Amino acid sequence: MGGHDRDGQGILLIIGITFRLTLGADMCTDLLARLTAEHSARLRAIDAVWAPLPVPSVSPGTVVVPARANAAAVVTTSTFAADTPASMWATRVCHDITLRVGAAATDSDVVETLRLAIAEARRHDARTARADRPIPDDDRHISLVLPARDAELATAAARAGFRLLAVDGLKRLATIADPPVHAQDPAGQSAQVKLFDAPGPDDVDPLTTALFKLAMFDTSFTYGIIRDGLRDFIRKDAEAAVRAGAGWTQVLRGEGQSLDAALVIVPPSQEPWWSNGVDVGTSAYVSSAWTEPTRRGRGIASAMLQAGERFAAAQGVDALFISYAAGNPLSGPLWSRHGFRPLRSHWSMPLS
Repeated sequence: MGGHDRDGQGILLIIGITFRLTLGADMCTDLLARLTAEHSARLRAIDAVWAPLPVPSVSPGTVVVPARANAAAVVTTSTFAADTPASMWATRVCHDITLRVGAAATDSDVVETLRLAIAEARRHDARTARADRPIPDDDRHISLVLPARDAELATAAARAGFRLLAVDGLKRLATIADPPVHAQDPAGQSAQVKLFDAPGPDDVDPLTTALFKLAMFDTSFTYGIIRDGLRDFIRKDAEAAVRAGAGWTQVLRGEGQSLDAALVIVPPSQEPWWSNGVDVGTSAYVSSAWTEPTRRGRGIASAMLQAGERFAAAQGVDALFISYAAGNPLSGPLWSRHGFRPLRSHWSMPLS
């Protein structure tokens, strides 16, 4: 990815409550391998879709371990240029904490590990802050991704000072019959509406506008950062959605050249990054669902989603993934009503 570099010392520091010592890479790897195996078993007991976790790579980052070594975290720092795709959806400096929890870990062990990792992330941040062209404080954060169904880890994250930022959801698809799709007409009366018009080249601009409105709305619940080039990146997404064609992309046209609603599903032919770490078969990603405010409350989004699910299932898709801002009051209820259940939770701690 252009403009991306890693800020890491390579040295592996094991940090306890009252001591600091340097261990060899083999010893760190053995410890992380044991904790990873135990953490994987914990995950499978909570949610059977999880595949075994990978042992974290320690070469670019720092390992932190509390005194009793029942948990560990690897802290790595990524810095992105302002014009790269990653920076469009997050802060330019991201300190990622990868957590591994052993079978004997207590709640206190996990909270202690996270607090040690946060302190190490702040040390990483001090190094990036001394760069020739420092990045503003509000463009930096500490990131933690957890399995959504592990309530104990979620509680530990909250106790350590993280806030829930976003949620990834999952829905398994079955063979679905194809009944008529119904929404309500503008007068509020129930009517059969064709909601999966094939998008054409003329829809790129209005679809870009719709997806940009969605991004602006969601950003108010996440990092609150709007890059100058965001609309250009969204236009590329709109072009890809139009190329994907009918079924994967659905539009409901309004007056003139506007779109009253749109649903975009990224097909499994694209690199399925959304399914990393889980075993659900063939999957696709619902990247966007937008309805103009004047058309909301009429079942349009629900009808479009039902049509999208039927289409995806007919193409051999076994599961759909979504991601939404946890603070968005509209997203969570919509996805829950349609059978999506939380899979991953994304936690954030600002450094400003």
